[in-house]
Amino acid sequence: MTSRAEIEQIWNTITGIEDFHSILEKSENKPQLIYKHSPSCGVSFMAKQELDSSFEELSKRADLYIIDVIQDRPVSNVVAKELGIRHESPQVILLEEKKVSWDGSHWQVKGEELLSVLQE
Repeated sequence: MTSRAEIEQIWNTITGIEDFHSILEKSENKPQLIYKHSPSCGVSFMAKQELDSSFEELSKRADLYIIDVIQDRPVSNVVAKELGIRHESPQVILLEEKKVSWDGSHWQVKGEELLSVLQE
């Protein structure tokens, strides 16, 4: 069984616009998953638990990133603007080949759904 600390190590934190641009570049070679999280929101907490429950399989198929939308709101806004998607929280954005291949928010954030998308 994987500990909570090990799960937290899987999530790479996005704290700057440079981080986001680097992730876009990486998406040319491997899927990149960005999770927008609000630590003060119960729905975000539940969505993160849902993703964490599938983290082992997800991390085999994509690099996993998290943005704290309260602490790093400017970065979160840039991500939404540059990708042409509406900001929501919680929200998952899957990038492949520098494009959004899937995004979902609130109750759409499901580990099994993302695993299904990543298998296609």
